Amino acid sequence: MTIQAKIKSQGAGFEAIEFAKKLGQNQSNISATISRMVGRGYLNSVFKNSDRRKHEFKLTDRGHNIYEAALKHVNSQMMKEHHLISEQLGINVD
Repeated sequence: MTIQAKIKSQGAGFEAIEFAKKLGQNQSNISATISRMVGRGYLNSVFKNSDRRKHEFKLTDRGHNIYEAALKHVNSQMMKEHHLISEQLGINVD
């Protein structure tokens, strides 16, 4: 399951190291970003049952709403770009 699918499902959490690997970033940078997101109420941090030293992060309702809004915005921007490129190439997309 991809991180995007985990985020969208909201029920499944993710670990910082897993997120860092997927983004090709070091864990300390990702951990700092995640900490800010927890502080702002976008993520919840919970201990993993199997290892209490590890945290798993899940979107809060607020985080889920922001994620959905951002996804809609990105999709909208991509469609605008697609239409502009199609017009420049003389392709009718309607």
